[in-house]
Amino acid sequence: MEHTPPEPVLALAHAAARRHHLHPHQVRPLPAGEANHVLALGEHLLLRVPRTPEHAHDLAKEAQLLPLVHAAGLPVPHPVEHHTTPRPHMIQTLLPGHDLHGHHPTTRLLTDLGRHLTHLHHLPTHRLTLTPHQDDTTRPHTLIRRLHHTGHLDPDTAHWLHTWYRHLETHLPPHPPEPALIHGDLTPTNLLTGHDGTLTGIVDWGDAALADPAVDFAKLPPHRLTPVLNGYLTTLSREDDTLTWRARILHHQLTWALARLKDPHPRPDARHWSAPPHSRLLALLRLFTTHPEPTWRALTPPD
Repeated sequence: MEHTPPEPVLALAHAAARRHHLHPHQVRPLPAGEANHVLALGEHLLLRVPRTPEHAHDLAKEAQLLPLVHAAGLPVPHPVEHHTTPRPHMIQTLLPGHDLHGHHPTTRLLTDLGRHLTHLHHLPTHRLTLTPHQDDTTRPHTLIRRLHHTGHLDPDTAHWLHTWYRHLETHLPPHPPEPALIHGDLTPTNLLTGHDGTLTGIVDWGDAALADPAVDFAKLPPHRLTPVLNGYLTTLSREDDTLTWRARILHHQLTWALARLKDPHPRPDARHWSAPPHSRLLALLRLFTTHPEPTWRALTPPD
């Protein structure tokens, strides 16, 4: 659904259009994002205007890292202009295609996404001064005890969850993984596809961070993970333990799903798949009940 931006944002868009020799009638509002007002300028440019100062910082971060990611061959927008006055905004290239919200991605798209993530997670990051380190400090056993104490979990379920985590922990690496550049918000709404089902864009890099690479798989619906991970692992130059990677990803997915139980309020206006309070838990149920491959089944809790 398109939205009508505030008048100052429209005025900024019309000024940007004139600067690029476009008529104001060629300014077209696009679906609103949580962080930015988004408007198309003609057929090839996109204007993003942050809603808050915090979001302005995220946009500045994108302006710094997108050229690096673009140069690595990932299908991302290329920043054309980034300004801080009269209010922060960025003009970038408009990628073809539509987002995956409400659509079924092809296996080819998901596999290609995995290959691109391999390249992303191995980019040099020493020049990225605005990209924060993200450490997942959630302790799942503490979280389970709190959910039990507050009445969100019964004792038997809490015990079962502790058992599941202890099983996952036997497959985790002995030391924390080296931080890598991650997109941080790989929901279907930030993935673009063409009419032929190919991946045409990875957009909205405001949540990019230096973190455990497995975090990038935690915003994807679990039942879509297998082809993404297959593409990811086949691109690596070394042999990686498939079971270890799945354990790392499942550990994040399950922890985020349980953490959402503390905030059970629905958000009917949000477009991302994990906005409904119980979507993550139901998505894990879907993963383990729709004929998962043996590697996923090996990570279910023991009897």
